[in-house]
Amino acid sequence: MSRYRVVIQGRGLKIPSGDHFVVGFFATRLVESDSIENTKYTAIENIRNDLQTDEILRTNTSNEFEFLIDNIEKIEFFDMIFKTFPRKGFTFYQKE
Repeated sequence: MSRYRVVIQGRGLKIPSGDHFVVGFFATRLVESDSIENTKYTAIENIRNDLQTDEILRTNTSNEFEFLIDNIEKIEFFDMIFKTFPRKGFTFYQKE
């Protein structure tokens, strides 16, 4: 199995945040998988579960929400040992 770093964009959100709306996010996940297709599926499911846990999707009022794979990068063994990669969390952005 190979390890991959997957950057995913979630867009089409509409979550109230003060005077603005959060409309999307970026998230990075590490996935161990035997294929690129399984990597995509696993990363998206991981993010979907995190969003459900944080109740973010429950406050979303948009019907146009979607996940987009922004980047997939194979991680070599030594990179896993000597580099730090984010494993959780989101970077949200608002409509300007």
